[in-house]
Amino acid sequence: MKHIVNCCAPWRFTWIVTVQKKETAEKLFIVRQTLYHRLKKIGELIGSDFMKPDNRLALEMAIKAFYMKDAIKND
Repeated sequence: MKHIVNCCAPWRFTWIVTVQKKETAEKLFIVRQTLYHRLKKIGELIGSDFMKPDNRLALEMAIKAFYMKDAIKND
């Protein structure tokens, strides 16, 4: 999980999986090839079916929970 969290913050992950790739790359200030490389890397780490709606939602929730846990811990 830490590899995925390090790869992209929650809002970045949401952009990566829900918006067109060109717009996503622009929002992240990266070129599209870098975005495709990151998506491939995420797929290698957690399985290529992470783009399916149910899996994507579960992953988004897990990443958000991870950040919430750290925020609560730091308070």
